[in-house]
Amino acid sequence: MKRVMVRGNLALVLFALLALSTHAQNLLVLPFENAGRNARLEWLGEGLAELTMERMTSAGWAAYSREEWAAAIEKLGLPGSARYSRATMFKIGAELDADFVVFGQFRAAGEELSLSARVLRMDPPGISPWLERSGRLDELMTLHAELVWHLLAFLDRDLPLTRAQFVARTPGHQMEAFEAYVRGILSSDEEQRLRLWLAAARREPAWSRPAFALGWAYFLRGDCATALIWLNRVPPADEHGVEAGFSAGVCHLRRADLPRAASAFAALAQQVALPEIWNNLGVALARQGRWKEAEAHWRRALQADREEPAYWFNLGLAQLGQRDSAGAVRTFREVLSRAPADAQARALLIASLEQSGRASEGATERQRASASLPAVGAEVSAAWARVSARLDPASLRHELKERRPAAASSGAERQEENPALPSRSKQGGQP
Repeated sequence: MKRVMVRGNLALVLFALLALSTHAQNLLVLPFENAGRNARLEWLGEGLAELTMERMTSAGWAAYSREEWAAAIEKLGLPGSARYSRATMFKIGAELDADFVVFGQFRAAGEELSLSARVLRMDPPGISPWLERSGRLDELMTLHAELVWHLLAFLDRDLPLTRAQFVARTPGHQMEAFEAYVRGILSSDEEQRLRLWLAAARREPAWSRPAFALGWAYFLRGDCATALIWLNRVPPADEHGVEAGFSAGVCHLRRADLPRAASAFAALAQQVALPEIWNNLGVALARQGRWKEAEAHWRRALQADREEPAYWFNLGLAQLGQRDSAGAVRTFREVLSRAPADAQARALLIASLEQSGRASEGATERQRASASLPAVGAEVSAAWARVSARLDPASLRHELKERRPAAASSGAERQEENPALPSRSKQGGQP
């Protein structure tokens, strides 16, 4: 029999008053602890964290990826499989600049399963009571969806969906596919990881996470032919849709399929405003000889990030490609002020100086070179244009938050209230 428990109603109300969601917050979800004796289910701790991230982000929240969490604990010198104290969780959250840390535990005994979770608020520091769900092991997906609903209702008093509505709209996963995907995440052997993700994708073809994992893995290998097969299976509106589309666009550039690359980055630019996308769109256009259009996109990238040398470099190429040698001189000096050892930038600066009739300055720059410089032909080659290989995770998370509709609309739509969470009408608005 399923049951829900919320311990400490007064504490929950006080915490909730300070945890109102405007969906500008970042969540860190840590692996759940195995509080039982079933070692066969040890993988489930990581699985529950992945499932919580998936469902919280689908509801409009922004969660740090497992890669970001792993990088943070590595920087802090912490083990990846330890049971962290509250103080350590707070330290990890502070390292990532999280607003809330979600953590939990599970216990399996025979066919029975209990799930529980808490929320650690970073500023001001505070911790929620335990939120719990219990039932049968084969009800895992439903139990977890109900637990996530209670987390969302806790963080957002105006959650518009009842628990039943939320569960009905929250897709579950085929258990063999779910286990294979999670075991793939945990595997240290790359080939085994790929086999497990492939098994997950075959067992549940409509689930995008195994497809994205496979696409990203092959992308990192440089196997664009295989990567594109999987990346193209991730829908644009998916939580990984922008990353998948971006990686596919980079693959098209690497394969010199310039029309498809330009189309991919142009479509992404309609969804999110990120300089890496504008930069790569410029590269795809420049390599088709469309220097003026490329320049406009590279200038847009620079407006967003003036410290990235690659964007200055590409702008200088566009200026040289359009015979604006004086402008190119100024631009390549900007590159070298940020990357003094950039031999290509120095070679192009010298070419720009010589084309603008300043040969003596060009000779001086050549003497400053600490290494041999590449040859610059009479025509500027767009092949030199620099490609952004991946998106900045923090910038992407911010952009995705901005484009997601808030999960909380009107409290009037909500038909089932958590008795521990007072409505705004009863409280007279936010404190």
